[in-house]
Amino acid sequence: MARFPAADKAIARLRKWAERPDWSERLSEIFEMHVGPACTALGIEAETLFAALDDHSLAMVMGNVLEDLIACEFDDDRNIVEEYLARRGWKESAPGKRWLKALRHSRASLWEVVALDPGRSMTVKDLLAGGEPIVVDERMGSRSAALWDRAMARLVTVDGRAYMSGAVLLFRAEAADAVLERFERALKEVRRKSRRAARRAGEPPPEDAVLRAALLQNAAPVLTQEWLIHAYKAATAPPPELINAEGHAFMFAEVRFPLLAEAGETCARLDRYPGFEREEGELRWSWVGSGGPAPSPTRPDAASEPGRAIRLLSDDALGRPLLGSARIEAGLVILEANSRERAEAGRKLLADVLSGLAGEPEVVLRSPAEAMSEAGDRPASVEPGLPPEVRAEIVRDYIEDYYRKTLDDGLPVLDGKSPRQAARTKKGRQAVVSWLKQMENHEARRAAAAGETPCDLTWMWSELGVADLRR
Repeated sequence: MARFPAADKAIARLRKWAERPDWSERLSEIFEMHVGPACTALGIEAETLFAALDDHSLAMVMGNVLEDLIACEFDDDRNIVEEYLARRGWKESAPGKRWLKALRHSRASLWEVVALDPGRSMTVKDLLAGGEPIVVDERMGSRSAALWDRAMARLVTVDGRAYMSGAVLLFRAEAADAVLERFERALKEVRRKSRRAARRAGEPPPEDAVLRAALLQNAAPVLTQEWLIHAYKAATAPPPELINAEGHAFMFAEVRFPLLAEAGETCARLDRYPGFEREEGELRWSWVGSGGPAPSPTRPDAASEPGRAIRLLSDDALGRPLLGSARIEAGLVILEANSRERAEAGRKLLADVLSGLAGEPEVVLRSPAEAMSEAGDRPASVEPGLPPEVRAEIVRDYIEDYYRKTLDDGLPVLDGKSPRQAARTKKGRQAVVSWLKQMENHEARRAAAAGETPCDLTWMWSELGVADLRR
């Protein structure tokens, strides 16, 4: 909600005024402009679309529709704010009037958070109009926002201070990118037509800032449409498939060999096999890729549609792939792996390594959903957890190590190139910047959900030579 004093009450009274027959019809027209094209693109009815949204999102959508009505001047020169204040202005406080008048002359745009002063303000950049960043008075929003958030909103300036309007829609990265692409296509077309008209008239062509401002006058419905389309798809999409390094479906797999001999001889066999490395002082071994079976080819569907799968990678300290682990426990040699295929390869491998020392194995497979269900049936552990500062340090080390390795990994979002490779070209640098912003944004939101301080990832910008583009 708006943070300007008296704004919420003024908007509530204006919303009531919009229920009058002559304005409710116009509000319905604007609603159709915002929602209708999204429903058409999705092939669904509005009821189906709204059923997929949570209450907060639905309220923000309807708030954007109302704010568009507030800023709209119809062909008959009528505007709801001017008419409301002329007839009911005596009921409004002076601050309420100033807010409504400022909102009446506002425009919606797509804003990116470029700096935060939690509890006081945030600095935002207009991604569509361009220009210098603006410091916004936003006490509550600055606490919940994360760096590089992108949101649809109206900036309202009252008494020399900028505020966010009450209706704010947080955009997913793909939805924001779709808006930017759509806006740039429209700008290119308007630029072409205006230059042609300027040549015919013998006049200089209008500057891009003028063209952008003109396009933004009607941008609100487009922003809402893209947000709705992506929000519905995200809400109704099946959960992403988890796959391992070879592209196999992720699964908790155990192969349990009953021991027929003393554990000492079994340990000796496993110690001699180069694919198994023993943990010091433990009856536990890591199964590493250098000694394991050749990996199976990645499944075609996982390779051709990387956006539908999350690939889980696991390496040891030397960068070798961890294929699984083995341990001796309760008269069994238990091999653990993360797919049916790895489990089968491990079964064949251990059957050979443990020939004469172990009997026929039992294979137990559990999907992630089954494992989560079983975990939910068990009572919570009463053992004390790690101290918060220790846990935070472990998480920070893990995240930094993960991203340091990622800098050399090919990524679908970078057309299969690694961040280091992509950063060598002008086009690639822009894609790397977009990727880095998403990483920082995700880390900020992860840390906020866990009640932790986010890991500082600014080193990645310097490492890739794009620190000058972090703005």
